[in-house]
Amino acid sequence: MPFAIGPAILGSQIHYLTFAYWSIWRMSEAFSNHCNYEFDWSVFRIVPISAGADYHSFHHTHNIGNYGSFMTLQDTMTDSNHEYYKYVGSRFVD
Repeated sequence: MPFAIGPAILGSQIHYLTFAYWSIWRMSEAFSNHCNYEFDWSVFRIVPISAGADYHSFHHTHNIGNYGSFMTLQDTMTDSNHEYYKYVGSRFVD
């Protein structure tokens, strides 16, 4: 769904270079978040509210919350990431 939404909005008006750029961007972002490793050089870490690999891996390992793979904003607005923050907090408590 996230991959298809950009081209769906533009429809037949989409330029092939725009589609190529969009495809590379979305595939790179998906790889970055699904590889379960935080790349220091990742351009997706520039945005302050971006979700990293650890954030999205919680979604796959615990099957609750953290539905946004690129930003935490959607999850914060719908309160679907509160279990993740409890989990992160419990990892640092002895």
